[in-house]
Amino acid sequence: MKRATLLVMIGSPSSEVYEKFKDKVPIEFANEYQFNGAQLALPLEPDSQDLYDAIQFAESRGGHPQLFSKVAYTKKEMENWPWYVPVLPCPLELEGTHPVDYGTKYEDGCRHCGLGATPVGDVYVNRRFIKKRRMGNLAPGFFVSKDVKEILEEHKLTGISFDRRLRDYKGREFDEYYIMTIHNVLPPLSKTTLLKPGRLINETCGHRITYLQSDLQYESEKLADALDFNLTQEYLNNWKEQYIVLSARARQILRKNRVFVHYYTPVALL
Repeated sequence: MKRATLLVMIGSPSSEVYEKFKDKVPIEFANEYQFNGAQLALPLEPDSQDLYDAIQFAESRGGHPQLFSKVAYTKKEMENWPWYVPVLPCPLELEGTHPVDYGTKYEDGCRHCGLGATPVGDVYVNRRFIKKRRMGNLAPGFFVSKDVKEILEEHKLTGISFDRRLRDYKGREFDEYYIMTIHNVLPPLSKTTLLKPGRLINETCGHRITYLQSDLQYESEKLADALDFNLTQEYLNNWKEQYIVLSARARQILRKNRVFVHYYTPVALL
């Protein structure tokens, strides 16, 4: 495992920073960093002189770099890690809609901004966005097909239930889908996790968007009682969603049964 600080820039002077510091990238990240002429994501040694020099160089030329934490794992480490964050397909993302737009009712959230609300009864979407998906993110919430539900129940994976159906908002028939409710909420992330306060969601309640700029990080003891499926206590990034933290056993079962996930990110244990 190798950690780096990711210097991210958009626009000028990205090319100048790239040319000056591209040879300072740790070998573990040689094939991972990105530069497309306008956007630069440059991994450098944490707390190193190279990093400080790159920040100063960028700022001296009018740049506004942002810093993120990046980790490179060996193949062996990746396959033997105990906890992961799965990044699921989001079929409503390109449409720019959410279940509430199709008539889904929610309760128990913040009365000003809705943060933390849970669905009342079944969840409704346009069926054409769900077809051929076996598991996905509805932001908020998660869904699975009937066969994935049966696989998870057959292996007795913990921390989940399937008490609600996913239905078409016009009442049209389509394959059986279920809402996967995750019950176990983890303790707060470690203070070493890079979290950046963003814009206010609502001035009355004061809730802000929280941007995640590193991997999820936990002290090991905080995961001692974790189940196969868990949620972060924090609501993160623009979708204001709790992230799934998945056990290695659950990941293995999903992969064995070819349930599509974009990728899995290991959770850092401190």
